[in-house]
Amino acid sequence: MTVPPFIDTHHHLWDLENNSYPWLKEDVGHFIGDYSAIRQTYLISDFHRGANGLPLKKSVHVQAEWDHDADPVGETAWLQGVADDPASNGMPNAIIAYANLSDPDVEGVLERHAEHANWRGIRHMLNWSDDPKFRFAESGDLMGDPQWRSGFKLLAKFNVSFEVQIW
Repeated sequence: MTVPPFIDTHHHLWDLENNSYPWLKEDVGHFIGDYSAIRQTYLISDFHRGANGLPLKKSVHVQAEWDHDADPVGETAWLQGVADDPASNGMPNAIIAYANLSDPDVEGVLERHAEHANWRGIRHMLNWSDDPKFRFAESGDLMGDPQWRSGFKLLAKFNVSFEVQIW
């Protein structure tokens, strides 16, 4: 069977020695159960090896929960550096980053993301549950918050996409 050329539209990379992903460094009792198999550095070379000769043409990296207490543009800058390295074959070709749309300075954050050629959008995980284990958002009605809505409207100014994870 011949596999046609394709784009991987949602993948993650992380370098646990140089970047901060708290959920991967500590056993936080994640809702998905035992995720110890992925709690290790996973670089573009690992991603290419996993493609195993398939006709992968492009890829989209979706934010991987970089430490929210750190600068969210740090992940975008790191990924752009990965993509700019000739060994990456330009991947990730698109970066869906994180920005807290409720942040009063979200426009400044978006401007800094925009300095990176492969930035294409923002992902916000709005999952809410009474059980903190399943909660990813600050509140259950975040999309109704006027400050969040103002931040959301700014995405049009930058002509970028919005990816939401919600339940």
